[in-house]
Amino acid sequence: MLSIVASALDAESLQRHLLPFLVCRTEDSIEWPIRWGDTRVLPALMESLPASQKEQLMGPIYCWWTASREGSELRWKGDGNAACRSAEFDKLPMDESTFAGLVDQSEADAILNSIYDSQPDLLRDQNPVSAHVTVSHHLKLATSHRIEAARARQHFCVLALMLWDDFTRHPAMAEVLNRVRNGNEYFAEIAKLPQSFWDVAEEACS
Repeated sequence: MLSIVASALDAESLQRHLLPFLVCRTEDSIEWPIRWGDTRVLPALMESLPASQKEQLMGPIYCWWTASREGSELRWKGDGNAACRSAEFDKLPMDESTFAGLVDQSEADAILNSIYDSQPDLLRDQNPVSAHVTVSHHLKLATSHRIEAARARQHFCVLALMLWDDFTRHPAMAEVLNRVRNGNEYFAEIAKLPQSFWDVAEEACS
């Protein structure tokens, strides 16, 4: 979680400049800390900021560097203007769609953190980038099949990490997902998976 900021301001002045950006205020007046220091979150934040807010944030900054999840360099360039105008807010205003988008983008990491806390052995031999790709992909599948409850979404991602890559194409699992999309309860349908599915799973993962 390392990023480097080159600024036209000294450290104390830069701290004052950044202060209004450290907490966001949503349209329903709820306030949330913003995790600028988390390099998993930083790219999504930079993408999501409206142009006017990003311009204010980056006003005194020459460049902000960090590493992507895959290890490549990311950079955002600013004006490097020491005399830039101050933010017009004390807490960063964030509309509902922007906030919801950031929550959606952070779901895969939140699920991986939860899995790490409860089932660390499942991630021990996983490449972190590949695990994130797998979870992100299966969250999209979960959404498309109307798997909406947090516990069910996490369970589906656990299956994705445990089983073979295209386990959702197995006829039995495909039927489960179709029934869930049609309104059936996720865990009840998972419980109906035939032994033949788990036999294939054991063979594929052995």
